[in-house]
Amino acid sequence: MLCASAAVLGPARADLGRLDPTAKPNTRIRTGFTLALCVSLHAVDEKELTGEFPVDERGNLQLRVGGEPIAPIPVVGCTAAEAQRLVLRAVERFFAAPPDVKVGIARMPRITVIVQGATFRNGAVRLPQGARLSDALAETSYLPNADLSTVQIARRDRDARVTLTVDFRGAGAEELSDPVLQDGDRIAIPALPIAPSAKNVAVLGEVARPGMVPWRSGMAVRDALGDAGGLLAYNYLSGEHITHMEEGRPLFVRTPESRFNLANFMRAHLFASLGALKIGLGILFDREQVKIEQILGHGGFFKTREVGQRFMAAAMNVPVTVMETAGEGGAWGIALLAAYLLWKAEGEPLEAYLADRVFAGESGVTLAPDAADVAGFDAFMRRYEKGLVIERAAVDALR
Repeated sequence: MLCASAAVLGPARADLGRLDPTAKPNTRIRTGFTLALCVSLHAVDEKELTGEFPVDERGNLQLRVGGEPIAPIPVVGCTAAEAQRLVLRAVERFFAAPPDVKVGIARMPRITVIVQGATFRNGAVRLPQGARLSDALAETSYLPNADLSTVQIARRDRDARVTLTVDFRGAGAEELSDPVLQDGDRIAIPALPIAPSAKNVAVLGEVARPGMVPWRSGMAVRDALGDAGGLLAYNYLSGEHITHMEEGRPLFVRTPESRFNLANFMRAHLFASLGALKIGLGILFDREQVKIEQILGHGGFFKTREVGQRFMAAAMNVPVTVMETAGEGGAWGIALLAAYLLWKAEGEPLEAYLADRVFAGESGVTLAPDAADVAGFDAFMRRYEKGLVIERAAVDALR
């Protein structure tokens, strides 16, 4: 029987449609996957064999030709390219000439793991089901002083919590050095100590994030802290309810001892633009114990590459990711929430909608907080909060 007749053919498709952006050429198909399939003859698609098809619980692809089911095609364990050859072998006998077959991975079940410790990006990572430890670390990267010999993976096994210790350096079988992850796994990457060198300054003590700061000739303590040289600014063009100012007076203030130069002047204004935000978020962080794992930056503050992103990471002390379109302002966040309410699938949580539909396939850059910037911003904020009386006096006196 030949199925390639005009009655069952549809218009040609340019491609397989939207594929899962996290699928790689070496991704192995598993149960629960959905495959995109396009079978065509002479550039015209066979309707029955074009579209999305689930991989059933037995690992098979169930197809129909001429309305009748054909033998199940076992695809579990195959790559998309290998599955493509299997599909061609299964359907070509129904065509007068060898058809063109395309197979891709349309959707994969997801898991969420938490990565913490000596990585460039701490927090939740969404991965395809069946992903290994190497896949998670490829997403977060790890610091040069990461101890990969004692990676800890905490997971729930039935009603108990168990912890696996993994030597990720490649010693032993793949199942031991690069295990398959489970939904909810918590991965901890220990850090090896870094010995200070003659060209580093250690920032320790009452700072949010201790660390090493490069030394340079003539630097002062303020330079190590990166606190804008003792300068202070308030960008209050209008009132600011967070600091209880019903009106605004833009101010720039310094002392005779301040290190007044262009770099510190610009840093002071960038820090000041985040001052009220930091105070407001302090309520969430300190009083409400809200934990933020990562921030996605968007708007004019991030227009200049890495500058706003770097200082936002310092202010929040969490990694900040910026997409290629981050410099475009507007009410982007509220538009995303509106789109989620309109187009979400039944039972689809917001984080899955964002990860799988909004940001999937988008390129971005993540910056972790820098120790010197975090310490400097903390020092600036102590000065900022003390100096609010100056802003209050200006509001009262300058009318």
